Amino acid sequence: MSQFQKLLDKRRAAEAVLYGVHMEIALALGEKADAEHYKSLMYAAIKSRKADVEAGCYFAEQGEQDRNKSIATPQ
Repeated sequence: MSQFQKLLDKRRAAEAVLYGVHMEIALALGEKADAEHYKSLMYAAIKSRKADVEAGCYFAEQGEQDRNKSIATPQ
């Protein structure tokens, strides 16, 4: 996994946690409809995170290769 992909994964993980907290707050306030909304957003963030990890990204991988070449080649 490239550095870029790691950052995207980290952001999506944080989004899932944030939506989970929103869901818990909504449940504590008795707002079941809002809790369901945040639950669906949380699950979407988790699903997106898993899909990105499984699929990979050509551009992110190519960018990582280019970065590694530029580091290895003194200018």
